[in-house]
Amino acid sequence: MLLHKEKIEELKTLSDDPSDNFFKSLIEIFEQRSPSILKEIEQSLVEQDFFQIEKKAHALKGSSSNIGAEKVSQICGEIEELARKQKIDLIKMQLILLNSFLANTIIELKNNI
Repeated sequence: MLLHKEKIEELKTLSDDPSDNFFKSLIEIFEQRSPSILKEIEQSLVEQDFFQIEKKAHALKGSSSNIGAEKVSQICGEIEELARKQKIDLIKMQLILLNSFLANTIIELKNNI
């Protein structure tokens, strides 16, 4: 599942003020920060810095989970585990998936505003 619909609906109800679009703000922050974290993971892979790969994947996993981006969070968890095992080729494959799913997830999150 790409998005966790219940989580998204829960986030939408966190603000009592209808003019305060809290969920939209979260999406904007996620959209701004996620690509840079992804680039940091990719750079850490080039440098074979598995600690940083694990750390950055963990950060993106958490922010993805918090906003309801279930598939992105799952892939980040897999990258985190692969970094612990220093599986370069498998990390590369997961990063290809992550790039695709991250872009699609941001589109879908925006469609849920």
